[in-house]
Amino acid sequence: MKDWLRIVLPVVPDGFGGRLEVNSNSPLSHHKAVEALGRYFRQEFHYDSPPYFAGEARLDSPDKRRSFLWCHPKPGSIKFRAIGACSFEVIKQNSGTTGWALTWAWFHPFQRHCGSLSHSWDFFLEEFGEFHCVRPLSADMERFLSTREPDFVRKQFQLFREKLRLERYCKKVADAWAEEGWNAEMQKEEEALNRNESRIAAD
Repeated sequence: MKDWLRIVLPVVPDGFGGRLEVNSNSPLSHHKAVEALGRYFRQEFHYDSPPYFAGEARLDSPDKRRSFLWCHPKPGSIKFRAIGACSFEVIKQNSGTTGWALTWAWFHPFQRHCGSLSHSWDFFLEEFGEFHCVRPLSADMERFLSTREPDFVRKQFQLFREKLRLERYCKKVADAWAEEGWNAEMQKEEEALNRNESRIAAD
């Protein structure tokens, strides 16, 4: 039997439908729900340890780690079940700089490809900028990013073209200024030469 058939989604008694942020100010039940989904992430992708521990995460500053939880109403109840979670952390990038990164994300298999993450993607870009996605990635996540990363590449190419256009314009202006300065110097030399010739003729 597949592992996901034995998944028991955690109940979030004080949650609500949709996406909610989990940080140091959130109730312990939210942190425990993220931790529970993190354990399923570890099981499915065969990691050595879960990516999230409620006790540690509650002490993290929001400028170092921010997590998000997606909840759906529990049938026949006013409570909600957590169906997905992810975390963003400030880490050191390969380039040596420090920035936000999506370190992990997990959704119940029946809740994948339903738009939960894609509908939040623009919000994440606004909150974290062009963040890094920690690899290795699942096949589903690779496909998901392949539909969005071209937008980022296109934006970067447009910025490059604008920068190149600006550099060419600045060079053209500089060349024009240089040529104008050269012409002015040549005109001065010519005027001086004409004055000398006039003096010689007068003598």
